[in-house]
Amino acid sequence: MRLSIKYLFLFFIIISISLPIFGQDDDWDLLLDKELASNKIIETATFKSSRILNGQSVELLPKMGLDFRVAHRFAEFNSTDNNFLGFDEASTYFGLYYGITNQINIGIARATYNQTNYGFVKYAFLRQSSGARNIPITMVLNASVSYTSKEYSDKKRDEDFVSRFDYTYQLLIARKFSERISFQITPTLVHRNLVETEDEPNDLYALGIGGRFLITKHIAFNAEYYWVINDASRYGYNFYDPLALGFDIQIGSHVFQLMLTNAAAMTENKFLGETSSDFFNGDIRFGFNLSQVFTLGKTKTKIKDE
Repeated sequence: MRLSIKYLFLFFIIISISLPIFGQDDDWDLLLDKELASNKIIETATFKSSRILNGQSVELLPKMGLDFRVAHRFAEFNSTDNNFLGFDEASTYFGLYYGITNQINIGIARATYNQTNYGFVKYAFLRQSSGARNIPITMVLNASVSYTSKEYSDKKRDEDFVSRFDYTYQLLIARKFSERISFQITPTLVHRNLVETEDEPNDLYALGIGGRFLITKHIAFNAEYYWVINDASRYGYNFYDPLALGFDIQIGSHVFQLMLTNAAAMTENKFLGETSSDFFNGDIRFGFNLSQVFTLGKTKTKIKDE
């Protein structure tokens, strides 16, 4: 628990250092106007959704935007069970994301995988812009916490409330190179309060890469891969790096994401640390994310869309 508090404290220290630099005014947009002049354009639609596929993207909801999300990951196509190519089994995720400001989003979710309760906060402290000054990249801090409510086989563990928490810290760095091409890298730290053996580390380190290629105005191809730096095989587990390939289909305020992936879980701590399927051995699942965005207010930010 001390480690998790230390990382959480470090996360807020970073935010507190960033705020004097990027947010001395209460209104972020007024500050950007001063820095970039009246012809400032903030690049948006780097990705079509707040998630590339499995992982978080730099895309944020506008102030007072509400995103209702439903996601499914089905069983592996090559499963030996009679489950119709995996479609008879599904891991499900329901979430609500909200834009407190144009630069701060929060979210809560429930996932059936290990009966996980999940929450996060995303803070965009730098955004790709053009104008009197050009800012070439977008940088977003993401911190999430998850609580596993599933009963353990060892009843003594059920009595340890703190052990059920995992924490994830990410720096999302992205650039929209053109109207069609976007790219993101995501250094990630996952701290798990409980692990299977004493030899297994509580901390996982990973580096995510993801990209988007816009095929038409409303259809994009996405790819995403996370390299988990810790070698799980040293601890007797066969865990694999999560990989996902898929398409975004935008219809009005809906975004459908259809994908092939080897990850069953949909929260960072689980798909980074517990992906037991090997994509390149044919252990592939079909999955989808469905996002419905509601606008509860108006945004004053001048943005460049698509």
